[in-house]
Amino acid sequence: MKSPGWTLRNRLRLTFGLLSVGLVVAIGLVSTWWLGQGALDQLAALSQEEVHEFSVLFDTGNRSDELAKSIALQLDAEHIDVELGWRVKPAGAPVYVIDPHGLLPRLPAGGLQDDGPVHLERGVVAFGMTTQEGTRVELVLDGMELVDRLRGFEWALVVLLLGALALGCSVGEFASRRVAAMLAGVASAVRAQRDAESPLEVLLEHPPEEVREVAEELQRMLERIRAENESARVMTAGLAHELRAPIQNLIGETEVCLMSEREPAEYAGVLGEQLGSLHELADAVDNLLALCRDRQTTEPTRAERFDLTHEIELRSGRWRRSAERAGVDLRFELGGGLALDGDREAILRAVRNLVANALSVSPVGAAVEVCLRGDAKSVELTVDDRGPGIPATERTRVFEPFYRGASAAGKRAGYGLGLALVRAAVDAHRGSVQIEERSGGGTRFRLTLPRAGGATPHQGLGAA
Repeated sequence: MKSPGWTLRNRLRLTFGLLSVGLVVAIGLVSTWWLGQGALDQLAALSQEEVHEFSVLFDTGNRSDELAKSIALQLDAEHIDVELGWRVKPAGAPVYVIDPHGLLPRLPAGGLQDDGPVHLERGVVAFGMTTQEGTRVELVLDGMELVDRLRGFEWALVVLLLGALALGCSVGEFASRRVAAMLAGVASAVRAQRDAESPLEVLLEHPPEEVREVAEELQRMLERIRAENESARVMTAGLAHELRAPIQNLIGETEVCLMSEREPAEYAGVLGEQLGSLHELADAVDNLLALCRDRQTTEPTRAERFDLTHEIELRSGRWRRSAERAGVDLRFELGGGLALDGDREAILRAVRNLVANALSVSPVGAAVEVCLRGDAKSVELTVDDRGPGIPATERTRVFEPFYRGASAAGKRAGYGLGLALVRAAVDAHRGSVQIEERSGGGTRFRLTLPRAGGATPHQGLGAA
């Protein structure tokens, strides 16, 4: 179920918004911590520096109370942005307190126990040190003015980050609008497509690679649909052509038979003719079923050992009757003992289709010659006819289902399914089939099959 409003544009908006907010928050937190830590380190370093300077000046002097006050006030005057408070305990002398800003009460009750900086509170640092002369110097430094200045900088940083956030959201809105508009253009072009035959016009100005690839893939998909539609159309027309002739023969013969009373022998002759037409009709249906099966199945070819000569002899009587009805002389020259391994049904269907093709294109009174020979490795079948021949430019395409070439307007009407199934059977058995021109007119089909180990998994029609 489609979620209302959950469009790509909204997703891009949300993504840009979350990324911008996350980035701004992360930068703000890191920057605030870094600046605050830097300020604390700066105050600690300043307190250490002032204590060292005080110690040097005090120990090189007379170490009196007046000297301590003078040094402390001098250092306090040098740093107008911080306040200093001192407590000095010379060895063998009382404690000197110089605290003009009232900072010393912030020290722990017992004073500083260790040397080094101690952070008392925000912006306030204490530092204690005992000199080589035994003087204990403790300093309290108040740097709140620096901290307040830093806080002002942090506010400026917040404003800057908010501006960056607004800019990021604006860029996200622009990008989402542009991408959504491009995809909407593609969708609009697809919706405007009237049928599979019309060209798909997707007009995009400087699209990104991803959107361009979507549009190009839609174009390719539409071309595949057109090809499938054309294939289905050709298949439907070819199927009608394959079935129409035997059905028309049945209808015509039946109508003629019913026009008057006839002798039983005449009825038997008509029924024989109709039986032949029914066989042709059954062959056409068998070819169609084989076509559908070969396009769908991925199962291995059913391989078995059989004698091709014997199988052809069993079927030659029916093929001769078909030749008699067509007024063609069908001749067989069969070598004996030509056994091979393969799919019996597919190979015999290929032989039947080659013979039926030769009979259909041969003129009345012509001869069709079927020759089967072989050696230890392969079996070769040739079928010769005296039809109009096949142009060299069409000798590859005639194996496509229902292909009708340029010669269809002349003597040869088309090739139906028969030759396509011949190619499928040959390819499945790792064999070959060639079309050759005969001297004096006509065509020779030369089919070669290995006698052993030739069967392979089904490749379907059109497989290489």
